Amino acid sequence: MNYEEKFYEKFGKDEFTFIESIRDKNKKRTSLKIKCNKCGNEEIKEQFDLFTKDKVFCHNCNNRKKANKLNIDDEILSIQNKFNINITKSEKINNETFIFFKCKNCNEETKSSIYEYTRNNSQIKFAGYCWKCAQNKRKWKNQNKTIDVKEWFINKGIEPLFDEYKNSYTFLDIRCKCGNKFQMTFKNRFNHDKDWIPTCQDCQDLDRLSKYNYTYNRYDCRKKDGVWSKQIKKKFNNKCVITGDTEKIISHHLNGYNSYPEQKYDINNGIVINEQLHNEFHLTYDKYKGNCTLQQFEEFFEMKTNKKFNTENYENKKH
Repeated sequence: MNYEEKFYEKFGKDEFTFIESIRDKNKKRTSLKIKCNKCGNEEIKEQFDLFTKDKVFCHNCNNRKKANKLNIDDEILSIQNKFNINITKSEKINNETFIFFKCKNCNEETKSSIYEYTRNNSQIKFAGYCWKCAQNKRKWKNQNKTIDVKEWFINKGIEPLFDEYKNSYTFLDIRCKCGNKFQMTFKNRFNHDKDWIPTCQDCQDLDRLSKYNYTYNRYDCRKKDGVWSKQIKKKFNNKCVITGDTEKIISHHLNGYNSYPEQKYDINNGIVINEQLHNEFHLTYDKYKGNCTLQQFEEFFEMKTNKKFNTENYENKKH
């Protein structure tokens, strides 16, 4: 069965006349050229799209286009009533209907596509205004004052360090409860609950460590170990507690994480020593099995410094 027989079998011979089939070798597609029996208009349609439809429409005399022509007057009346616009005329330009009206502010004649008012009528805030007057009304005004923004931080227990608040996208200098300085935008508060309190990155890391559920996950454990080690080094100012070295230092667990898994990410269960002393300690006591204890480190500390290791001083140390 050729394309002509297939076309007439599906659509009949009353409304359209089959003229020819055109094969495009580059695109590997076949198009059909048909003629409307009412208006004589000739159109080229792809055979695949044509045969997937139940009915053929002519672009010159189809029912959908006639209905659009009849509904333009009704749309203009609905726009006038809904937006209180005095439309003087309508004109079709490049197959698109434009309405002409006088601006509510400057009284100058302006035009706008009728499609904008019928498509997004719920989002039009400045209907009936020209472009310049609408832009002036759209100018953003800061609703928050510097005093109000500072008061918001003070109520949260945060010390504001900025002098002037410009807008919600400006980075503001503030001081965390722990004493660290950090920056944030005032808009960031909308990403959290109302009772949210801004904190610095160090406090956020400590909060994650305290909420860790201790379930084994290789990637997650490696990430948590790095955060814990960083906090321990910062707590002791990146210095070994025995020699005072600042290079090749390691965060060491006082109570081994194998014997005391619940203390693995406890900030008070860590100390900073250099790499050489760290290797010497583990080779002497637990052979790197994670079974060391606080008493063993007190013994090791007294052996190296001839002083007693006071745990309370290090636990109360600010971090």
